[in-house]
Amino acid sequence: MGHLTFPSRSVWEANYASLNGGAAPPSTGRSTAPAAAAPAPSVSSSRVAQDQATLKNASTLWATLSKSWPHDMLDLSAVAPYDCGIKQMQFSVNGGETQTQLFSPCTGGKTKANPPYWTFSQNSIETVSVTMTFANGSKKTRNFTRTQILQP
Repeated sequence: MGHLTFPSRSVWEANYASLNGGAAPPSTGRSTAPAAAAPAPSVSSSRVAQDQATLKNASTLWATLSKSWPHDMLDLSAVAPYDCGIKQMQFSVNGGETQTQLFSPCTGGKTKANPPYWTFSQNSIETVSVTMTFANGSKKTRNFTRTQILQP
C-alpha cells in the first residue's frame, strides 16, 4: 500500500473550526498551538451586481442542449461562473414539473453546477423554461426552444 500523509494538528483544528462555526475541537492536551481559523471567503457587492448584470444580459445563455445517444443532455452550468448573482435557478422541460438546479456556494472562484447536466430521452426536449432568482430577490424567466439551445 502507499504512504498516507495526514495534515498537521493545526490544519486539522482550523478545518474543524470552520466546519463547526468557529468552535474549537475538544482538547486532547497534546497541542499547545492555537487553532488558526480559516477566514471565510468574502464576495464583494460589486461582484454580486456584476454577476447579476451579466445574467440579465439577453446574450448570456442560461441553458444548452446536446445530443448524446440515447439521451438529450440539458446543461445549465453555463451560468456557474456568475453564481454570486444567483439565489436560485429552476427549470421545466416541455412545460412539465419544475426542477431546481443547485450550484456550489458562491466563493468568488470557480464553481460548478450540481449535477452538471440533466438527461432526457433522445429528441424529447422541445422547450425549456428557466426561472432565475437573483441574489437581490428579483426574478426573470426565459423560454427557449430546442433549436435555440441545441449545440452542434
